[in-house]
Amino acid sequence: MGAFFTGGGDPSGSITGATGPQSNNDVHVSSTNTLNVNNDNDIHVSNNNFQSGSSGDARVSDNTTGGSASTGSVSNSSNTSTTISVSN
Repeated sequence: MGAFFTGGGDPSGSITGATGPQSNNDVHVSSTNTLNVNNDNDIHVSNNNFQSGSSGDARVSDNTTGGSASTGSVSNSSNTSTTISVSN
């Protein structure tokens, strides 16, 4: 992380002009640096995949033979991809 403040960390002052006897020389230096950072990364990810499949019943009734009754096939598939990138 780079510098947040430049030049304010080492204040200085100087006196110019007469500094001899009975001179009055004052130097007042004030430096204030304030930095407030509030960083809240609140990330929620939810991937829900509810699947159901039913092929039913193969029934033959009231016939001499059952014939070739069959049920159908059932297939489910699902894909998901989640990418999260946070840079502060």
